[in-house]
Amino acid sequence: MQALTYSHIQSIVNQIPESKLTIAYNFLIELAEPNETNFPTKLSLSEKHKLLEKQAYQMISHYEQTESKRQEWQAGDFIDEY
Repeated sequence: MQALTYSHIQSIVNQIPESKLTIAYNFLIELAEPNETNFPTKLSLSEKHKLLEKQAYQMISHYEQTESKRQEWQAGDFIDEY
């Protein structure tokens, strides 16, 4: 395999369907973060708290953005056949 360059990565990103751009963006943001957040066991308690708080806010945003999609597949009646 040849050495990867930014242009190789950009060409792949350009092929991602628009519906998956948020996933790709979040993944790239996570990869670009400093390595300290990749090993939370080495963080101090206050740093762990900040990291968890940041992740919680990211999940709030995610759930707000996907609320209508979730309602579609979570909606419906459950039928008890017994």
